Amino acid sequence: MAKLKPQKTGRSDLKKEGVTSVNLTREHFLKNLQIYEDTLARTEKAKLKMNRNRKMYDLIGRQYEVSSDRYLQRHSIHLQMLFTKAMIVLLTQSESGPTVQKWRNKGKSNQLVARYIVAAVYAKRKAVTAKELIAITGKLAGKTSVESCLRDGKSLKLLRVTKEGYLPTTLLVNELQDRLGEKLLNEDVQRFFRFAVMWSDQRKFAIDAMNDCGDLNFDGETQTTFLEQILNGRFDRDTGDLLHLV
Repeated sequence: MAKLKPQKTGRSDLKKEGVTSVNLTREHFLKNLQIYEDTLARTEKAKLKMNRNRKMYDLIGRQYEVSSDRYLQRHSIHLQMLFTKAMIVLLTQSESGPTVQKWRNKGKSNQLVARYIVAAVYAKRKAVTAKELIAITGKLAGKTSVESCLRDGKSLKLLRVTKEGYLPTTLLVNELQDRLGEKLLNEDVQRFFRFAVMWSDQRKFAIDAMNDCGDLNFDGETQTTFLEQILNGRFDRDTGDLLHLV
C-alpha cells in the first residue's frame, strides 16, 4: 500500500480559500471578546452572590469570610437538608421525660417560657425570680405567661420555691438528662452537629490565618483566592484586568 504524504497548507492555499491574515485576526479578536464577556458575566454573578451572602453576616455582626461561606454555598442543598432533619428531631416530642413534656404542653406559651426558665436557672446555678424571667423573655412572653408557667412547673414538681426564687427539682434534672441523651443519640442530630463543629473550626482557622501577619506571602502581598479577588473588585468591568483576554 502506498504511503500517504502529508499535505502542506501554505499561505497561497489559504488565500485560495479566501482566508487572510485580516480574517484570522478578526476571528481571533471575536473569539477572545466572547471569552472576555463570558468571564466577566461569571465574575459579576459570583460577586453579586457573595455580596448577597455577606448581608446575613452583617445583620448578626459577624465577619464575612469567603472560603467558609463558599463551602456553605457549594453544599447548600445538602446542608439545609441536614439542618432541617436535625431541627425536626429536636422539636419533636421526646419519648423520655414525660413530666417535662406535660409542663410544656400545659399552656400555649409554655413551650418557649419553660425553656427560658431552664436556661436561666442553669446559667445562673442559683435561684431565679419571676421578675428576672420576665425581663429575660422580654416581648416574647408577658408577665402572665411567665407566672403561669412557673406555677405549672411547681405543680408538676419540676420547680421548687425558695426565699431567693425558683430552683429545679431532681425530677426536672433527671428528665432533662434523659431527653438530652435521647436527642444526642439520633443520627440526624449527630450528622448536623458534626458538620457545625467542622465548619466552625474551618471558619475560625481561615480568620486566624488572615489575622496572622495580614496573611502575607514572601513578596509582601496578601494571599487571595480568585473569589476574593472578584469580591475585592479586581475584575470589575471598569478596571480592565480582564482586557488582556481581548
